[in-house]
Amino acid sequence: MALTRQPDPDRWRFSRISHGAMRFWNPLPVDGLLAILRELPLGVASEVLDYGCGPGELSRELVTRFDARITGVDPNEEAISRCRAQVRGRFLQEEFRPERFAAGSFDLIVNVGASRGMSALLDEVLPLLRRPGRLLVGDTYFQRAPSVELSGFLGVAGERVPTLEDQQATLTSCGLVVEKTLLATASDWDRYEDEYDSNMLAYLAAHPDDPSSASFERRRREWRDMYLKHARGTLGFALYQARLGAR
Repeated sequence: MALTRQPDPDRWRFSRISHGAMRFWNPLPVDGLLAILRELPLGVASEVLDYGCGPGELSRELVTRFDARITGVDPNEEAISRCRAQVRGRFLQEEFRPERFAAGSFDLIVNVGASRGMSALLDEVLPLLRRPGRLLVGDTYFQRAPSVELSGFLGVAGERVPTLEDQQATLTSCGLVVEKTLLATASDWDRYEDEYDSNMLAYLAAHPDDPSSASFERRRREWRDMYLKHARGTLGFALYQARLGAR
C-alpha cells in the first residue's frame, strides 16, 4: 500500500495498477465520501484547491456538483496529465508550495491522504482559506500503538504516531469547527486492501514481461504480509469536513 515511506521511483505506476478501477484511492466508504462531497455547503463557481489531487476524482465530483473552479497540485506527471484530460480546471505538476498562492484565495481546500501530517498541513493551507471557508482533509491515524515491524516499515520508528483524538485536537486548536467526520471501518479497510492486492496480482499474471514485475511482486508481497500481520486493526483513516470558526 502507498503508506510506506520507502523510496520507489515507480511508486505512482504501482499505485495506479493496484488501485485499478477504484474511483477513490483510499479506504473510506465510497457512499459516505460521495454524500459528504455532494452535501458540502459550497457556492457555485467557488474556488477550490485540491492539494495532492492524484487522478482528480474528488475534483471531478466538485466540478460536476458545484461547477467549482479547481486548482489541482500534484508532483506526478501522469496524475496531472489525467486530470488535465478529464477534469475542467487548472492543474499544476509540482510540489505544493503555499507561497505560490495569495492569502485567502480559496473557499474550499481538499487534501485526502497527501500531506505530511495534520499539523504540517494546517500550517500550510489555513492562510490560503478565505472566510467563511472550509477544509476537507483525510489522513491516516493509529487505532493502537504500531508494532516494531510496522513502525519500521512505515518509517515512523521512535515517533509519536497520531491517534484520532490527536487529529481532532489539532483541528480545533487551529480554530476549526469539525462539522462532519467519516471513518473507514475494519470492513472498509479489508475491502480496499483485498482489491488493491488483487489488482496487482492480476496485472502481474497478465504482464510477466514487465521490467518492473519482480520489484512490484516484492512490494506487493511485503505490504500484504505487513497489512495482515501488523496493520490490520492498527491503521485507521478519517475524513474531516471543517470550517473556520469565528475570529
